[in-house]
Amino acid sequence: MYRAVALQFIRQGLEPTLESAADALAHLNMEMTPGADGLTVRLSGEDVSDLIRTPEVTAMSSRVSQLEPVRARMVEEQRRMAESESAQGRGVVLEGRDIG
Repeated sequence: MYRAVALQFIRQGLEPTLESAADALAHLNMEMTPGADGLTVRLSGEDVSDLIRTPEVTAMSSRVSQLEPVRARMVEEQRRMAESESAQGRGVVLEGRDIG
């Protein structure tokens, strides 16, 4: 999830600051879908599953994950995903420091 947000920052040409976080998150349209070949990650409908594994995104994800607005939004997304899967009778496994 943080890698997808990092790609959003990069694509918008934003530095990871509190001020830019609001703009990046306002335009964030992220979907994560489990499948037979793993997780598919989409930004605005585009499959970015491979793009989020680049060194540039890796470096940026570390920086954006430190921003409180980003972390708060990711917790919201994680809860939404868990509720959605639970409502469909499926389980979900989430890991990370903000899960709990």
